[in-house]
Amino acid sequence: MKRGKASALIVLALVLEGGVLLLWQISSASTTRLLLPSPGPAASVTTPPSTSGALTISSKVDFGCSLPMTVYSHRVLVSLPRGGITFNEPQPSASPGASGGSSYIGRRWLSVPPAWVSPDGGSYASLVGASDGSGFDAIVSRNATGTQRQLWKGSGHPTIVGWSSSGLYFLLQPSSSDPRGVPALWVVDPDNPDLAQKVGPNPLFAAAGVGPRPVFSADTKLSGDTAWDTLRNSDDKLDRVQRMDVQTGSVSIWYTAPSGARVSILGFDGQEHPVLQLTSASSTTPQALMLLTGDDQTQSIAGAQGQAEGFTNAFADTHGVWIGSSGVLWLYRNGSLFKVTDVPIGQILTDSSARNAAGSLQAPAVVGPCAKA
Repeated sequence: MKRGKASALIVLALVLEGGVLLLWQISSASTTRLLLPSPGPAASVTTPPSTSGALTISSKVDFGCSLPMTVYSHRVLVSLPRGGITFNEPQPSASPGASGGSSYIGRRWLSVPPAWVSPDGGSYASLVGASDGSGFDAIVSRNATGTQRQLWKGSGHPTIVGWSSSGLYFLLQPSSSDPRGVPALWVVDPDNPDLAQKVGPNPLFAAAGVGPRPVFSADTKLSGDTAWDTLRNSDDKLDRVQRMDVQTGSVSIWYTAPSGARVSILGFDGQEHPVLQLTSASSTTPQALMLLTGDDQTQSIAGAQGQAEGFTNAFADTHGVWIGSSGVLWLYRNGSLFKVTDVPIGQILTDSSARNAAGSLQAPAVVGPCAKA
């Protein structure tokens, strides 16, 4: 599938039948049922956008485009390099399984993270409550029509990971009736949802240093044909980055953090390399920011040293890697990191809700490519 995205902001309707959200019904007989657009994580803007204020943009930004961000619980478009801010609406409540999910694809806001949007931009995945109250079902919605198809319905609790050319990947948590089960990565082709299959982890192909029952968490991220996650070894207390080949399910360790350091995956660069951050176990102050370019091979990102607050997210487009930290937006481009702009509370909000529990400013997050308006 090709990566692209769709546009237009629309209000979608909820269709209930006996209290159950109607979905495409997939069965062995291949019967289907059409849906009216669903209100869940669909495209939505109920108030017209407004323009207010401007940010001071670094002179190093020598290109023009409209950058979609979420910041202080609001969806905004920032005009580069001028810095004008266009407000669209407060960010809606996150979809089940999504942390503050929003994306802006082809001039359309969606209430799901960018990773949940299909490579061709024509569809997006989401979760809806199972009709029997047992958890969530995975569905895919068409941007153009709002119609949906059910991709997964069964025991366990799915968490959407992302898309590749093979289809949608989701992590399936075992049901409460299977306490010995471990989360498994599954893939489903939207055109053949009855053929969903387990990918891994496959302990038969586990590399040295990987336990006999490798575990991936809800923080698993997908890049191309590779799934990534971090884990902390209970024996040596070291953080590691584990890599799963989604073609074979094989798992290997690609990075081990120094003693006393924690490692997190912020996102990926344009070559699908994980962007890693190291912090101490007792502080969010970054010790290092780097790219994981190969097995135990890293490339330091210059310019990240000396920052008081940690980085929280990374999003790549043709301009580089946009990285958010407390109240600041950065860009990694041409081998170095520079501050694009400060994002003061006063430009977005005037109340204290813009600060997190630790009192720090919330980090802006780029949720779509910076494109010509």
